[in-house]
Amino acid sequence: MYIEYKHSMDKESARTRLNEYIDKMDGIQFAGGFEIEDLKKSWTADEMQFSFNIKKMIIDRRISGTIRLKEQLVAIKFELPSIIGNLVSEENLEKTIRKNLDSIMN
Repeated sequence: MYIEYKHSMDKESARTRLNEYIDKMDGIQFAGGFEIEDLKKSWTADEMQFSFNIKKMIIDRRISGTIRLKEQLVAIKFELPSIIGNLVSEENLEKTIRKNLDSIMN
C-alpha cells in the first residue's frame, strides 16, 4: 500500500509530530478490535523504517514499511497482509490513515 499526504509543515516539525504520534500507537486498540503491539521504528535521514504486530483474536501479523518525509509531503509505504486486507478494506484503511495524518499535521 502506498499513500502520499501533502502537508504545510517544515520537515523537522513534521518529523517531530510523526514521532510523537507513532510512539503513542504501541498498545492502542483501533476500531474493529485490532491492536498494535511491539512497535519499532528507526530513522535514516528523512526516512523512518517501522514495524509492528497487529493483533485481533487469533490473528497476529507483522507489518513493516517506511515513511519518507519530503518537502510538504509524507509518503507511506507498507505491505498489508492478505488476512488483514480480508477484514479491512484498503480504502477504509487509507481513509483512517489520512484522518490521523490530518489530526497530527494540521
